[in-house]
Amino acid sequence: KLCDWRMAYGEIFARWLKGFEFWGWIDFDMLLGRLSHFGMNTTTLSDYDASGEFGWPSQGPLTLVRNRESVNRLWRHVPNVEERLSRPSIQRMNEWDFGRLLLEAGNLRRRQFSFPSHLSAAR
Repeated sequence: KLCDWRMAYGEIFARWLKGFEFWGWIDFDMLLGRLSHFGMNTTTLSDYDASGEFGWPSQGPLTLVRNRESVNRLWRHVPNVEERLSRPSIQRMNEWDFGRLLLEAGNLRRRQFSFPSHLSAAR
């Protein structure tokens, strides 16, 4: 159920995120190394507010969003968010609903990156 809360992490952990330009999430079965080797560094991300895999701005494997209030509060616009967060079953809001909000927000700049899935052990 934690995955449904991912979209709210910017607000939930705001106190600890002060001083950081970005926040995000990865799947629990992921291991990260030097993200700069995959084009994810301060310079390449400076013009963007959200980065996700293959054009969809919010993905389970790896999502980065700019740490600013308008982005951090965007999750509150997910339809029926309070009721859906209280359900015991996973609602997949972090990818589908939150991703759609990121796509439709006219003031957000999005960057797609190709996640190095070729390095995955699941073939």
